[in-house]
Amino acid sequence: MATRGVQDIPPKGGYPEVKYNRVLPKKGPTGIVFLGMITSIMGYGWYKIYQGVRERRELVREKTWSRIHLIPLLQAESDRDDYRRLKAAEAREGEIMKDIPGWKVGEDVTSSRRKARKAHFGASGGDRHRLMSATLKKELREKYGVRALPIRKHDEVVVLRGEHKGKEGEVTAVYRKKWVIHIKNINREKVNGSSVPVGIHPSNVAISKVYENKDRLAIIDRKAEGRKASAAARQSSD
Repeated sequence: MATRGVQDIPPKGGYPEVKYNRVLPKKGPTGIVFLGMITSIMGYGWYKIYQGVRERRELVREKTWSRIHLIPLLQAESDRDDYRRLKAAEAREGEIMKDIPGWKVGEDVTSSRRKARKAHFGASGGDRHRLMSATLKKELREKYGVRALPIRKHDEVVVLRGEHKGKEGEVTAVYRKKWVIHIKNINREKVNGSSVPVGIHPSNVAISKVYENKDRLAIIDRKAEGRKASAAARQSSD
């Protein structure tokens, strides 16, 4: 006779709970700790950067003030050296150009068109007075012993070149700003019918009658003496 099997049933109270969740052991600090550490390190780094910036600024300030206090001494030394070099160059120039009559040692000479134009159009009133010179007629050269004079108001001139060649008249104005002179009875008509003087450069006229006064005669005497001295120097060199 077959035996009857025993059914496998849960124990009384049921099976125990199966723990299926993965539980890892704690190893190392938490995320909050890491965040705190990183924040601390960054804060310390920014603090050191700030200290370095302050130190560099202090060094720059110290260097700047040191240079400010030393600049007068350095500038004086540089000026002394430049002056010594200038005098040595002038001495060499004088030695080289000693046989050239009328050569002035140390006078600036340039062949640059830009510099020449700048000097011309930026000349002072005194320089323009000297540069606006006109030649004298032959009989006046023999009378005064000079070839040219700075032109001035009340001189009588004759036009040598240009549209008004051959015309004579008295100088009514010396317009130094425009480098021209105005001559009596040499005018042009504008579109509205009014008459205005024509500007003529002093190099295009010759003085036919010199307006004489104390200052003008002093200029003539000084120029005549200079011409005589230059002639004597050329004769002695020959």
